[in-house]
Amino acid sequence: MILTPQTLSLFLKKLPDNFVRVHKSHVINFNSIKIIEGNQIELLNGTFLPIGKSYKKHIIDKTELG
Repeated sequence: MILTPQTLSLFLKKLPDNFVRVHKSHVINFNSIKIIEGNQIELLNGTFLPIGKSYKKHIIDKTELG
């Protein structure tokens, strides 16, 4: 967990392009995605995270382009 006075959007702009926002509270390294299933992402380390409705299309599009 990282605590900062910046918004998550501003923080994300400073990260490399392989980091994506998947939920209003979560940013992940796109390369760490194991599987996307329904409204959840499983990471390579076995962690499950929700996918926010407003972020899902971007993640799916990026997956298809990758």
